[in-house]
Amino acid sequence: MNFDDFVKTHPTCNVVKDSQSARIIYETIIWNDQNRIKMAELSDSEIPALVAVANDIIDYCATAHQCDLDITNDTVKQVIGRMISTAIAPLGYEPAKKKRLPKSTVQTVFKNATVFANTGIAIERIEKQIVPIIK
Repeated sequence: MNFDDFVKTHPTCNVVKDSQSARIIYETIIWNDQNRIKMAELSDSEIPALVAVANDIIDYCATAHQCDLDITNDTVKQVIGRMISTAIAPLGYEPAKKKRLPKSTVQTVFKNATVFANTGIAIERIEKQIVPIIK
């Protein structure tokens, strides 16, 4: 789902509809395939999916020349959670419960997040494989 369609999914998302930073976070961090795989793996271990991308989001907002997104705003944090939910839904993951982020997470912006369970209907799957190295 592209960013423009995402912001139409819920009235809360209107808070980021004109944010270029939110668009970049959605398209390049949250929908990054490697990050989506990490979010699914963390969810399988009952760790909030946000752990996979929290530091990338914080780093982007701290270093982007003109970040126009206040990630300390509770509504913005809620929308980031919705972004994550949208990104892993095609893999069959649905919100299951809220949890505090692990103490090992060295960031201070996000405190709680959703743990997802693989209980939905998947339209995509993760495939990992070992292949021989040809020399």
